[in-house]
Amino acid sequence: MKKLLCFIGGAMLAINLTAQQIKPLSVGDQVPDLTFNHVMNSTKTQFKLSDFKGKLVILDFFGTWCGACIPLVPKLNSLQNKLKDSIQIIVVCDDISNEVVSKFIKKKWNSTTRTIQLPFVLMDSVKFSLFPHRMVPHEVWISPEGKLIAATDESQVTLENLLAAYSNPQIKLKQKVDQMDFNRDLPLLINGNGGNMDRLIHKSIFTKKLEGVPSCAGITLDTINHTRRLYCINSSPVNQLTNVYGISRSKFVLIKNNAVSFIDTMRSSSLKDSMYCYEITIPDTVSKAHYKSIMKNDLEQNLSIKTQLKKVQIPCYILKKIDKPDSHNTSNNKYDKDPNFTHLNVNMKGLTNILTANGFYLVLNETNSPDNIEINLPKHPYKQRELTMKILNEQGLQLTRGIRTVELVTIEKNNHN
Repeated sequence: MKKLLCFIGGAMLAINLTAQQIKPLSVGDQVPDLTFNHVMNSTKTQFKLSDFKGKLVILDFFGTWCGACIPLVPKLNSLQNKLKDSIQIIVVCDDISNEVVSKFIKKKWNSTTRTIQLPFVLMDSVKFSLFPHRMVPHEVWISPEGKLIAATDESQVTLENLLAAYSNPQIKLKQKVDQMDFNRDLPLLINGNGGNMDRLIHKSIFTKKLEGVPSCAGITLDTINHTRRLYCINSSPVNQLTNVYGISRSKFVLIKNNAVSFIDTMRSSSLKDSMYCYEITIPDTVSKAHYKSIMKNDLEQNLSIKTQLKKVQIPCYILKKIDKPDSHNTSNNKYDKDPNFTHLNVNMKGLTNILTANGFYLVLNETNSPDNIEINLPKHPYKQRELTMKILNEQGLQLTRGIRTVELVTIEKNNHN
């Protein structure tokens, strides 16, 4: 009758090969006849893998410094007792000396009523080359015929799995695959470090202005990694935030000491004049609302501000319809070919946007007119306010000051950061 054997710990291996000549074993490969020297916590001081022919062998790689490894040993000891002659557990220790391990065994277990009968051995470079891993516990399953069944984590070592593997060496267990080339000093997911981009939840970068790099913004799609990258390079914070809120920069106001100011009207403002770069990479399945929420949090944290979309009562300009003058001898046509004027054919919404963008903060459309108009405006409408007002009047429009409640994005400095 075949017997079941489990090895736990780092066994010393004596093989007439150097570690550099040994390649890692794959599932189904024949395992060399390893020699385990300097066995601890056992009546034997040495044994070979072939001594357990006909048994299921499990090597459990262990460390006295490993928090997850220590409670696993009593569990394996219990499995040993349940299966009796069908199982043998050996702990393969990734530690510096037999003395360290022996003292640990005595202090942790064998000085109490919970005596551990399992043999312990030290790991060596040959064994590590055959069964490479970065994390412990690490369980290596070897069939009664001496072939590699699997390398798993500790969760797979159950009574049911042990019995099944003993009866059927072709059992499919969840493999533990450690990334041996992972470098914690390099960025995650770049060139496969730590995994591929399909593991990404989100990644963002925020930098100061990059000299020699043009201002630009846009979205790129990576159809291979199924990610979306949004970027805004060498741009002001307000321009960055327009991507979050989806409204024009003219509707951003700074609140300071309970006073409300349009940012673009300020002669100098860090929110207006400072340049930054921001980009975010996210899976292409992430909703627009979700990634905009991430962008908002990133920008607020890096800029030490708090933003929100809310209704604010604020002074503004109001565009209304009025009766046209009786005379048709208006000044509008005489500017058709004047290089200091811009000829426009726009609707009322477009006109208010143009006026706002050129210094009138904030222009609201209360004309209730869907019609387009043709109009010649000075290239600098706000600097030539009187002439701009006159031309608007001649078109049956009036621009007046007033107070309205408007939905704006408010920006406040966050003094708690």
